[in-house]
Amino acid sequence: MPGYWRGLASSTHFPGNLLRDCLGIIHKDIVKIWNFSDPDKILEDNVVKAMILELVQDLADPDASNPNSGFSEKLTTIKASLDVATPLSGPIAPVIAGVGLSVMFVNWLFGVYTNTPGTLRSLMGYIVDLTIVLETLFWLKAAQPKNPAVSSDDVEAAFSSYNSSEERVKVHREIRSYVDNMSLLDHAHPDNAHDEVLRLIKAHRRDLIGATNPASR
Repeated sequence: MPGYWRGLASSTHFPGNLLRDCLGIIHKDIVKIWNFSDPDKILEDNVVKAMILELVQDLADPDASNPNSGFSEKLTTIKASLDVATPLSGPIAPVIAGVGLSVMFVNWLFGVYTNTPGTLRSLMGYIVDLTIVLETLFWLKAAQPKNPAVSSDDVEAAFSSYNSSEERVKVHREIRSYVDNMSLLDHAHPDNAHDEVLRLIKAHRRDLIGATNPASR
């Protein structure tokens, strides 16, 4: 696991950087671990990042709208936002909010890293959500030995499997409960958040993987 996964609750690796860039580092490292055949770099594209960001909006902002509401439009807008070289500002932000992304989420994503509960919930959610999606993708590709390279359809299938699952709901509920009920001991031992991330991945990938992996049937 990357070193910064430890001490998530009090990371010294990210302060001073935009959250968008911090999440980009996390995304790249997780994708690299899986070593997919991905000649077109589909998994590193901003479309995939936008998919995961749309999932974690409710963790960054408790007042965020339902992730499945107007999903395709919001996905397109997040992707376009990630494509720009500079942070969102001026007339762009209201457009984002207009398709259902809260202003709070926009400000959070394109703001500088701060050590807050919303940031910790979102970092944990991004790691868990992306890891489970990629493991689902792994088993989908394992069932396609003649087509080892990742395609956009493969990614959409893996993402849809998780996005529509009860496991996603449970993961986010447990992340909120963990962060919102962190004790002084948890803050004194920030590795606890790392351990919770690993627990969530192990606990919630099972039902999805069992349904995806033919060998488990």
